[in-house]
Amino acid sequence: MQNSLLSFISSLIKEDDQKLLDDQHKATQVFKNITKNFSLTKALKASQADRECLKLTSNSYKYGEIDFNSLHRALVVAKPTEGGIFYDLGSGIGKGVIAASLLHKFNICKGIEQLGTLFELSKELGINFKSQENNVKQEMLFLDIDWELPQIEFIHSDFLEYDWSDGTFIYASTTCYDAGLMRNISKKAKELKSGAIFVTLTKQLEPTDEWKLIDKIRVNVSWGASTMYVQKKI
Repeated sequence: MQNSLLSFISSLIKEDDQKLLDDQHKATQVFKNITKNFSLTKALKASQADRECLKLTSNSYKYGEIDFNSLHRALVVAKPTEGGIFYDLGSGIGKGVIAASLLHKFNICKGIEQLGTLFELSKELGINFKSQENNVKQEMLFLDIDWELPQIEFIHSDFLEYDWSDGTFIYASTTCYDAGLMRNISKKAKELKSGAIFVTLTKQLEPTDEWKLIDKIRVNVSWGASTMYVQKKI
């Protein structure tokens, strides 16, 4: 009897998670429409030009983008409460920030980008997005998704120098980050409050009793597939 009850409860949880996935998959085309003039090719060229100009040879500066639905999978796994502040560390041209604003009811969505051309493109994308607010709201309403535009901010800074300790959901595309950078990110992550979610790719935050691994999942990214680690501060 107890096993049957547990199985029933588990099936309800899975159905609820699948409904979330289905609902948000419907917003994929909305995201594509918003970002259609901000292609991966444009971002890669801008990134390469900035790195060459600044003579940045570290692989840590290599450009990559997470798939819209892959970010949603992280949100389904993490189950953050409504509100809060999303940060994309190394936000490139800003697509991750736009995706987060469509996928969850954050109060604020911020992207931090050090490279100047990428930052300028993210500002342009943000202005474009805000100008479409009414149309986007109508599209989301048609898809039966309750949506309000959160505060969107793009910051031109080194994310190791900027204070993101108020973040409740942090994403970083860490696949190419070297050991030193991962160590410094892990050190700054100690400033986050209990309950904060930190999502990384390929590499986890440095092991500590403060962080619990919620799940690891294979997801699509611009360079192929990667393992995503969803971690929660306890």
